[in-house]
Amino acid sequence: MKVNRDGAAYVVGHTLSCKKSGAATPAGAQQTGGAVKSEENNAALIAVEHHWTQAEIHGDVAYVDALLADSYRSVSADGTAHPKSAILASVKANGKSNKMALLVASYMKAHPFGTLATIQGDTGVVTFYSLKQGPKKGVMSSDVFDYAGRR
Repeated sequence: MKVNRDGAAYVVGHTLSCKKSGAATPAGAQQTGGAVKSEENNAALIAVEHHWTQAEIHGDVAYVDALLADSYRSVSADGTAHPKSAILASVKANGKSNKMALLVASYMKAHPFGTLATIQGDTGVVTFYSLKQGPKKGVMSSDVFDYAGRR
């Protein structure tokens, strides 16, 4: 779940092409010809998502740069597309203070959510949903991961 500077969730969906195995492949993930073990890999995918969020909040530009493909786009709830360069600039700015960390913590406290992950072949989807509405009616955002080069 990503939060903008105004405290609103901004990711409604995007595709992430993972370009480097060190940053992109979930730690401990098992792949066999594109097929993946579900429970272990779903947990690993959620861990990558969490690390990505923490990297954005705390200014870890190197991690986010290694994770996102050059063609990466994030789409806001209003339909605005944000290229990788804009995301990296935001990450860099976030590293200069704890303002974003406080904003995200406040948002998450006010908007409790659950997280689900599914993986099919080289594609993983992490879905965030409202705990009040549940995963069938309360989807808040989804992140789509595409493991480029099967790494």
